[in-house]
Amino acid sequence: DPAYFGCKQDIINLIDEKDEILYINDFVHTFNMFDSIEMEFDGEKITFNTEKNYTFEEIKILESEIKRIVDEVTNDSMSIEEKIKFLHNYIILNVEYDEKYAFDIKHGFENNSLSYKANGALFDKKAVCSGYTDIMSLFLSYLNLTNIKVSTNTHVWNAVYLDGKWYHLDLTWDDPITTSGRNVLLHDYFLINDNDLTKLDIASTKREHIYNRDIYLEFN
Repeated sequence: DPAYFGCKQDIINLIDEKDEILYINDFVHTFNMFDSIEMEFDGEKITFNTEKNYTFEEIKILESEIKRIVDEVTNDSMSIEEKIKFLHNYIILNVEYDEKYAFDIKHGFENNSLSYKANGALFDKKAVCSGYTDIMSLFLSYLNLTNIKVSTNTHVWNAVYLDGKWYHLDLTWDDPITTSGRNVLLHDYFLINDNDLTKLDIASTKREHIYNRDIYLEFN
């Protein structure tokens, strides 16, 4: 647009406000997510240097495992909702929340676990919210379903587009930590609409699902 005179300043603002750029991760395929991004602007061109979350080798291994699991737990006679439910259940029954990793990261301690990625969830059987979300997103993408991640400063979960509507899907909260250590499988956050998510969030009192509605216009 020849009348767009604010381009340069908008670029500078984006570089200064890196949190806005980080939201891009929520709208791209999981394998295209970046772990870090550096931006430079010399007045004429923008230079982006990124480091991907997943290496080529990791992607090959994960693609093979995702196909194996989908073929194992779903079949062509199932509806798409049933397929999502079986994959949701598979993850929760085979993965546990990594409390140590969450504690270490929160308090600035070093922890080399892969619990924040799909690899940790699938192969180490441990995950934090980003690990749950990444692997569920990969399953949804394998099923050719449009999906995004919804994130706040403290949490991230999935959203999927079905039959013309968007639904939330939070595997972390459907896999609660119990004092007895017993594995519990819930469906409280399974394919729920935005109103139901808000009600559950208020009831939980933790309020971890208050997201930026200026970013996630799908729910407006």
